[in-house]
Amino acid sequence: MQKIVAFLLAGGAAACAGQASVPHLQGRWSLVEPGGQPTTATASGPTPWLMIKAESIEGYDGCNQFSGRLDAPGSIMATRRGCAPGAVKLPLNLADPLPQLKAGQVHGERLDVPSTEGMPGFTMRKTP
Repeated sequence: MQKIVAFLLAGGAAACAGQASVPHLQGRWSLVEPGGQPTTATASGPTPWLMIKAESIEGYDGCNQFSGRLDAPGSIMATRRGCAPGAVKLPLNLADPLPQLKAGQVHGERLDVPSTEGMPGFTMRKTP
């Protein structure tokens, strides 16, 4: 019985690793490494994050709140506050984030998004 459970758990973990898709991206993700550098807590504000529910996305990019639809490029709305000096920014193209996110690799609770034209790569961790 233990061998069967271990086999099923190993198979489930393997199924989660690989190229990101909308089902793999569901939930809340916090930025842990923008541009390959670990984030640190700063007085400039909370850590950037995003949450995906079905085809909807919302979050905080380090300066502004945003929300919209992943399946409708150009539909994401964001506040337009200025950034505090030294603010850690989420390097995500909010005009059309889905291609950038889908280029990422999901490894359990970690999402590694490669660099794209004009945007550095970054790593996010799934959070409760």
